[in-house]
Amino acid sequence: MEEVPELFGVPRSGSTAIYNICRLIYGDKLLKRPTSPHEYFGGYSSVIATYRDFRDCLVSQWRAHILTLEGRSFDDESDAVQMRVQEALFHANDFKRAISSLDRFREDKEKGRNVLLLRYEDFFDSDAGDLNFEYLFEEMEKFRGQQIPHLTKKYISEECNFKKVKEHAQQFSDFDQYDPKTLIHGKHLYKGKAGTWKSLIPSEHHEVVTASLREELLRWGYEL
Repeated sequence: MEEVPELFGVPRSGSTAIYNICRLIYGDKLLKRPTSPHEYFGGYSSVIATYRDFRDCLVSQWRAHILTLEGRSFDDESDAVQMRVQEALFHANDFKRAISSLDRFREDKEKGRNVLLLRYEDFFDSDAGDLNFEYLFEEMEKFRGQQIPHLTKKYISEECNFKKVKEHAQQFSDFDQYDPKTLIHGKHLYKGKAGTWKSLIPSEHHEVVTASLREELLRWGYEL
């Protein structure tokens, strides 16, 4: 029987999209999601781990989740508000724990554990505004060591594309409401494009927020 991977994601790094793709490949009953999907777990299991420019992650977490608590969450540009620098620095520090977990999975990979590291900027096409399914299927086939059937690919592309997921999310009024099967929340998606943090954090604060994550960004290949 094929080994079913466990999933990890830096918060708001596209991990729900990968969860749903895996759910449709491996089946709902087989796929396991850790109790704490944003924390490191050891062992010998195969792992799929997602990450994203950590500045985009933190503004996405703030936009969808934190602003829900204040009744100000948004998923449309016309309703957008900007993040206060104090909030950005607080969340930057909070994200360091998840990034540390990501570091450990990369170390495991270097030691021979079967870990697929999926970088958001590679699997989301900002120009097209959708997942790069061709890239994802190719990476997952190499990871699994076997092909994904054509009809499965077609079904995944139809069910997991950005437009379909955004429409699904609109069934729920806020991020605290969600579909327990797909884990899609209300206000789940905004633009999805890389670099969105630059418009949601005032430009005069870009440098200080970047400085707070300087080591982590450089370690994972992101420009400052």
